[in-house]
Amino acid sequence: MPPARARPQEAAFPHISAIEAPSVLLNIQFPRITTRSARIRDCFPILRMDIRKVFGANARRFRLALGLSQEAVAERMGVDRAFVSSMERGLQNATLLTVWQIAQALEVRPADLLEERMSKVRS
Repeated sequence: MPPARARPQEAAFPHISAIEAPSVLLNIQFPRITTRSARIRDCFPILRMDIRKVFGANARRFRLALGLSQEAVAERMGVDRAFVSSMERGLQNATLLTVWQIAQALEVRPADLLEERMSKVRS
C-alpha cells in the first residue's frame, strides 16, 4: 500500500491543523466547537437569535403596529390563523413565498422581517 499523501494545506503549513487553516490564513477568530451538540449560531457571532424567532418577532411587531389580528393577517395571506401563530412563535420555517406574502400583508419590505433588533437592557 502506498504511503498516505499529505493534503496541500498540511504540506504548506504542517503546524496548522486542517480545521484551523482557514481561520489562521485569513486571520479570522472562529470559536472552537467542543461538543457535537453545539449549534451553528454558536459558531457565528453574527447570528444572535434563531432566524425563525427573529422573523416571528418582527412579524408580530409589525402586525401589532398595524392593529391587525392574526386572523386578519392570515386572511390577507390566504392561510390559516394557526400558521400565522406558529410563524410568530418561531416554530414554522417560512419559505421565500411565505416571507413575501406576509410582507405584503403587513405592508413592509421582506428584509424588514429578517432584521435582528437589539433589545434594550433595562437597568
